[in-house]
Amino acid sequence: MSDNDLVFSRPASGTSNDLVFGDDDGPGVGDTRVTVFAMLPPPAVAVHAGIALAMSIAATFPPPVVDVRAAYVSGASRPLVGSLRSGWQEAAPLENDIELRHRVGMKAGAALDADWEQGRHLGQSVSPSHQNAQAMVVPTVLRYQQGIRQAGRDAVLRHGDALRGARPQVDVRFQQGTALKVELVASRWQDGSRDLRPELAISWQDGRALSRGIAVPSRPGTHLGRDWATRFQQGMKPPAGIQPVDPVEPPKEPCYVPSNDLVFSEAWAPGNNLLFICERHSGQPAPLVIPLLRYYMTTHSIFAVLLPTLEPVRLFDVSISADEGNPVWSLSATGPLHLLDQLKPTSTPKQIRITVDGMPWVFAVEGFRRSREPGERLVQITGRSITGLVGGPKLPAQTWLNASDTTAQQLVLQALEFTGVDVEWQIPDWLVPAGAWSFRGTPLAAAVRIAESVGAVLQSHPTDAKLSFLPRYPLMPWEWSAVDTVPDVAVSSAAITTDDMEIREEPAWEAVYVCGTTQGVIGHVRRAGTAGALLASLVTDDLITHTDAARERGRSILGAGGRQAEQAVSLPILTGGTLPGALRVNQLLHVDEPAEAWRGMVRAMTLRSGEIEWRQTVRVERHLA
Repeated sequence: MSDNDLVFSRPASGTSNDLVFGDDDGPGVGDTRVTVFAMLPPPAVAVHAGIALAMSIAATFPPPVVDVRAAYVSGASRPLVGSLRSGWQEAAPLENDIELRHRVGMKAGAALDADWEQGRHLGQSVSPSHQNAQAMVVPTVLRYQQGIRQAGRDAVLRHGDALRGARPQVDVRFQQGTALKVELVASRWQDGSRDLRPELAISWQDGRALSRGIAVPSRPGTHLGRDWATRFQQGMKPPAGIQPVDPVEPPKEPCYVPSNDLVFSEAWAPGNNLLFICERHSGQPAPLVIPLLRYYMTTHSIFAVLLPTLEPVRLFDVSISADEGNPVWSLSATGPLHLLDQLKPTSTPKQIRITVDGMPWVFAVEGFRRSREPGERLVQITGRSITGLVGGPKLPAQTWLNASDTTAQQLVLQALEFTGVDVEWQIPDWLVPAGAWSFRGTPLAAAVRIAESVGAVLQSHPTDAKLSFLPRYPLMPWEWSAVDTVPDVAVSSAAITTDDMEIREEPAWEAVYVCGTTQGVIGHVRRAGTAGALLASLVTDDLITHTDAARERGRSILGAGGRQAEQAVSLPILTGGTLPGALRVNQLLHVDEPAEAWRGMVRAMTLRSGEIEWRQTVRVERHLA
């Protein structure tokens, strides 16, 4: 058809008024048949077996998923009869396949029950259990920061860095000093500073370290919360008209014989004190006494020098101690940092001599420890008596034997031969048969082993290279309170500042068996006046080869029994005349309390330096009734 007439081949319909353009020369376009092939997935069946007469299975198949590919080809020729200008046009259809990333989920059958199924790949990203922290957008809270410049009036700051600027000075309670162009300002709590403005008057500044302590002879008294009762007081003349209801009766045996004659029992000599004693008292007073006084005044001094050059050594916080279980004196002190170089050991440890209130000690410095703090560098040193050098870790161990009969004292002398250490023997000596002594260790360890065999106490001399073998109980505890027993030191309770007592209950042993081994003896040690019924455990030792050794070991066991107390007593250090100074291990101490008097054996002593004074604390073995 070539003309331009518009011809309608069909009449208008009452139901559809669509205008359809077609070719009147050919047949119309018919319907297209589409054939779809679908493959259904196999059903998943859960079967539960059992005894049954009939069984039926009902399964519901999921809807099929159809992948349709269609193409439309039109062979009609439509000539271009006009052109249209448009900014848009109909999109051209794509002939390639359509890819769907999502599909309809499959409906699961109600009758299916599966414990497992094929895993499906997840397309979403994996959520990790850890991730990088995100930066906070809120500001960080700081407890301290640099001071900020202020342009306004003066600010009052309790803490913070000093502000710098040309404004008037900021009033702060604590700050770093600012530099002054004039002379240093005296301040008690900050460094002197220089500035262009007038001098600043500060009420505080850092204290300066003192090279030595200052002893104050008197200070305000400390109020005591309890009353003190004393056995004696100053006499008071009774007021007129008052008479005691019950007159005081004199003792039946007066301590003195009334007489008008003043008789001196000893001739006068420089340094002698006038001492009054009871004429009818058979005992004698202690040679060292801290008497009852209203107050005690002393001035302490300490000097430390390097031996043999006598070069001064600066020390503070000094502690000197001795114990019955340690044969040597121990030292602990603090000093400035240069002590590392001054006391650095060469082939042998350096030795220093410390003199406290005229009492000397000599120590071998063996340990160093450095500590640093803001504005402070300190060195802590430790040392032992010079007798400890024969038992140091650098000394090789030796084997000690006795090929012939030898006494115990000779065994000690053989072990300490060529060491320069002397022996002070105050315990009974006994014979050790040939072959009974076998020991391996240092010379000091050999001396300790021999002392332990008989329960003796081994102590070093404070200054000399000397070891003393002391009996643990020179007098048995039940003999300490005897009238004829003279204590080594007598102390009034008024001089005691602290007192700590711990009571221990031990069986009151009456006897013990002490035995040797291959060449020993068997000793039955019994307390006099008892039946010996309460026996202590059997004690055996290779060196119990004589009755004297068995008796001494038995005394140390029986003396440690019974109800007793370990009492720690703090005393002042008083020297000169009959004042005791620093107490020693194995001294018998007599203490006069307001209500009683008791005695005990000194087992340990520690001497420490304080800010203005020195104190000593002694541990006393006290036996209770």
